[in-house]
Amino acid sequence: MTLKTRNIIFMIFFLFSIVFGLLCTAFFIISTVTGHIDMNLDVQREVNILFSIFPYHFWGTVASIFAFTLYLPVTMGFLYFGFEKTRSQEIIFFFAFLVGCLLEQLRLFFPLHGMWKTSSVTLIYFGRIIVMGRSMAFISPLFLALFSGPQHRMDMERNVLILVLVSAVIGYFYPLDTMITTSNFMIKLGYSNMFRICRICIVTLAIITLFVNNYSADEKGLKESVGFLLLFIGYLILTECDSYVPACAGTVILITGTILYLKPLHSRMWS
Repeated sequence: MTLKTRNIIFMIFFLFSIVFGLLCTAFFIISTVTGHIDMNLDVQREVNILFSIFPYHFWGTVASIFAFTLYLPVTMGFLYFGFEKTRSQEIIFFFAFLVGCLLEQLRLFFPLHGMWKTSSVTLIYFGRIIVMGRSMAFISPLFLALFSGPQHRMDMERNVLILVLVSAVIGYFYPLDTMITTSNFMIKLGYSNMFRICRICIVTLAIITLFVNNYSADEKGLKESVGFLLLFIGYLILTECDSYVPACAGTVILITGTILYLKPLHSRMWS
């Protein structure tokens, strides 16, 4: 992939993230004003020790999703304009993570027009697309840790294609219980605990690998590792939470981690 092609893709995604965010927001607001939003969802709250101490709030879940709506254009704008002339492989896999964040906004449609009460094709497709996005988001750190060295530069397109295909296969075949909607506006996943454990294990392995790779590096390299750890913790909180406090905490952690990750990476690329 040439630098020009990559920049064109980044610019298209930057503009698309703005348009898609505005459309989702407008549709949600219009549906709320016209009374087509169901705030009394008959949902199942996932058992989570971290979040169970906070009471469920419909608007807490909405806030966690809108956090991605605001986060994406700002981050994508910095990614495009800040790395426009650099061939950093790390930002390719970070871009894959942002694609996963974008797809989380589809959860806004679940409480609209009673879609959560049905097993419609749209509901199933949205659920599978979100699972694909989450798979891409938690596999991308592993690829970043393992395949971002200079020796893998010639295989970048192949590695990205593998990442997308693996995520798509998981999204297509992963079992979903379409009769149950969870409190974070998502179809209940089959073997949901296994999915969470696998996600945490893969990300933990990726973070450990990043720390090992940056152990002998300068302070900036270690900040990148800490930053990526924090941004992924923030991402996990925002995808799982259903109340105000975790939503606020997840947003702050996500933004802080992104700054700690991208700022030293940007400095290193231009040094």
